[in-house]
Amino acid sequence: MAMTPEKMVVFWGDQATGNDKGLEVATSSRNYPLATHNIAAGFKCCLMQGLVAWRSGIACPVSFFESAIGRIRTGLQILRTLAGEDDVNMDIPCESASILSFLVNDRPVIFDVDDLTADSLLDGVIANGLTDDWNQSKWNLGLAQLGKTKGSTLAVETYQTYRKLLQTEKSELANLVDGASKQFAKRKKNAFYSGGLASGGGGPMNDFVVDYVLAAILKKIDYKGDCIHWWKWD
Repeated sequence: MAMTPEKMVVFWGDQATGNDKGLEVATSSRNYPLATHNIAAGFKCCLMQGLVAWRSGIACPVSFFESAIGRIRTGLQILRTLAGEDDVNMDIPCESASILSFLVNDRPVIFDVDDLTADSLLDGVIANGLTDDWNQSKWNLGLAQLGKTKGSTLAVETYQTYRKLLQTEKSELANLVDGASKQFAKRKKNAFYSGGLASGGGGPMNDFVVDYVLAAILKKIDYKGDCIHWWKWD
């Protein structure tokens, strides 16, 4: 029997607790790879809690997203202690946490786009663009890298739509938002997304999550409309 959204939220919460314990072990044993694994995994679990709660309407996602962001901020401090250097943000999803921080009105998570490639680089450019620091050359590079990945056509088209949303006049937004929503729905049967993170909405999870990157963009452009990806908790 498939899990209900309520059980999914509990499941991902239990997983995050396990990752917290794993991080404690990694920190005490100064195991950098184990630490990065548990930081990233804990972030993804809290992200999933928020996305499922949001899509199903069972709870406000803000506290879950704040927990996810907090794991990245704390994780960066731990990794710098373990590695003895500052350049550690390529090992955990800082760019994703920064996008979430925009949604919940928190300060951005600082990272270096030079550490990122393909879709992670595109997310990084978007994250910085949300605070008006757009890097077009990095955007072009990320699209080119993503385009070389097998089966990435839908992903490339999705990011192209994101960019258009950030550039288009408000009178033309409705069609673009509708197109972005349809692209998200296509992820359900798309191999690229089905083979990726659950938070990306591939496969069966398409019915249980929303596109938080799109949501952040819609917030940035002050869009309000009938869309499951619209952020309504400000």
